[in-house]
Amino acid sequence: MDFDHAVHKLNREQSALRNAARHKQQQKQKQNLQAARMRKLAQERQAKLEKARILKEKTQRIITDSERELQLVKSLSATNAEDQSGCLKLKPVSIWGDGDKITLPTSVLESLLAKYQNDLSGVTPMTFRVGVLNSDYQFPACDAL
Repeated sequence: MDFDHAVHKLNREQSALRNAARHKQQQKQKQNLQAARMRKLAQERQAKLEKARILKEKTQRIITDSERELQLVKSLSATNAEDQSGCLKLKPVSIWGDGDKITLPTSVLESLLAKYQNDLSGVTPMTFRVGVLNSDYQFPACDAL
């Protein structure tokens, strides 16, 4: 009888251990599923923020380009677009990239083509002098030039 009682007690203890292990495994699976859902939500949120940032940058770039083009067209179409020294005043715009480069609106090329009547074959390479407007500056600034 003692032997039957011990076997019955052992079965109860083993059953309790199996139930505890099963419960622990279910809890771990539940935690893993919740963590996976949270990661997915975070990735979706990050992708949404990145998409909004890109859209905002693109919109700002379009607005800036449009403003620059409109300002140049307005300046070129006005009678006083060029002052006495033949300088064209453009609004500066920050451009991201490598090197010392500037970007001119397409209307500048159009005005140059119109000036030379679409014949640039005999024209030497064009040079541009870019600088900060200073009314006291006289080119050349040094006697060596």
